[in-house]
Amino acid sequence: MYSLDPEGIYVSGAAKGPGPYVEESKLIPYSAILGELKKLNLAEEIITSWNLLKPGLSGEYLGVEGDPLHAIMIETAEGRYLLRGDNMDAFVSEANAKLRAWRAGHGG
Repeated sequence: MYSLDPEGIYVSGAAKGPGPYVEESKLIPYSAILGELKKLNLAEEIITSWNLLKPGLSGEYLGVEGDPLHAIMIETAEGRYLLRGDNMDAFVSEANAKLRAWRAGHGG
């Protein structure tokens, strides 16, 4: 799951690798987030990845929780986090507003 904090986004259930799966809670600081949060349709991403002219997402994902067909993606320099849960549209909207406000206050 996930929650907003004045300094970033708390993510629970993050996996650390390589090696065995380890769950932890982690604060992703606003300063570490690249771009904005996005809501993805995972089925569309899988189908899109089959089309060589429009490749889907690739790379390593660092966490997954909740709803099986949609996910929120947070991209950082260390990798991508996929989060699933309730009220994803509202969370993405609120998180992006807080991210923009944080960047405005920190010269970003």
